Amino acid sequence: MATSFTAENQLGRFSLGMAHRFAVQLAGLPIGNWSKASGLKVQWKPLEHRPGDVVNGVWWYPGTTSYDPIKLGRAVDQKNTTMTFQTLEKISSSNVPVPGLIQMYDSQNVLVYSWTLDNAFPVSWEIDAFDAGASKVALETLTIQHSGFLNDETKLGI
Repeated sequence: MATSFTAENQLGRFSLGMAHRFAVQLAGLPIGNWSKASGLKVQWKPLEHRPGDVVNGVWWYPGTTSYDPIKLGRAVDQKNTTMTFQTLEKISSSNVPVPGLIQMYDSQNVLVYSWTLDNAFPVSWEIDAFDAGASKVALETLTIQHSGFLNDETKLGI
């Protein structure tokens, strides 16, 4: 377990030096714990409207959302890598997007936040080039495409 220190500011207590981990599921099946997650990002493409009643007048509105693929990374290990590979075999045989879940935990194993992914599916999995002579840990990477985590269809009343 990573060492963490506690501090306090006007917003309350917080931990310094946290080591986060990410527990991930696809189709309700665990694919292990990950030490790195990138791509938990959402963007709104702004829409420009020029009404024509004012010279150079412009109104901006939030447009559609877009989400980046999520890239997970960790050191290869027997338990997590085997679990991931077994889940990927099950999912790839169905060939349909599935629900996903990413849960972020802190160094005290307390849930920080979770994201529910809509229509998720793996787009790549790899173990990087392994070189035993370099004394380097082999890294596993999984990339997941999805259609969002903000419940966009609920906001639209669909």
